Amino acid sequence: MKNEEKTTQRMSLYDLQALAFQTELELEESGGELTPEIEQALATTETEIPRKIDAYKGYLDFLASRKDQLDQTIKSLQAKKKAVENADKRVREYVKTTMKTFGLTKIKGDVYTATLTERDGIEVNEEEVLEPFRSKMMRFSEGLPDYISVELKVSKKGISDFTKGNDIMPAGVTRTTSDTLTIR
Repeated sequence: MKNEEKTTQRMSLYDLQALAFQTELELEESGGELTPEIEQALATTETEIPRKIDAYKGYLDFLASRKDQLDQTIKSLQAKKKAVENADKRVREYVKTTMKTFGLTKIKGDVYTATLTERDGIEVNEEEVLEPFRSKMMRFSEGLPDYISVELKVSKKGISDFTKGNDIMPAGVTRTTSDTLTIR
């Protein structure tokens, strides 16, 4: 009996399910007659499945707890990453401000060189850029079947290429300049 108990404790839910199916087949083949083997198999599945469920529930609780721990670790690491990013921004801004205050564009250290470069750029107000084209898009999309949609999208690279060497700026686009700090 102890050996038999050990065997049933080692059975997985899959094994218990296979035993139940096999028992059903044997029961059909025997014309519904309960043999001692069939009775034993029925008793085994009846008592072992609840035990397995209890064991699986314990494992599922462990996994849920582990997931919560990992979620907390992720949140903590994300907060630390954000703090490091903010510190990086503050130090870079401090170096930029110092260089501007003293009118420096380059500082050569023993190992690294800091360079402050003014860069031209553009600022794009997407809503303002897209507004003149919305009615055209709506008219175009009305003729399309429901399973096809049309989306207006601004290409910032396209606007940048268009505005280079061009005095004409589309509505919603303004020229900007910014200081870029490079330390190498």
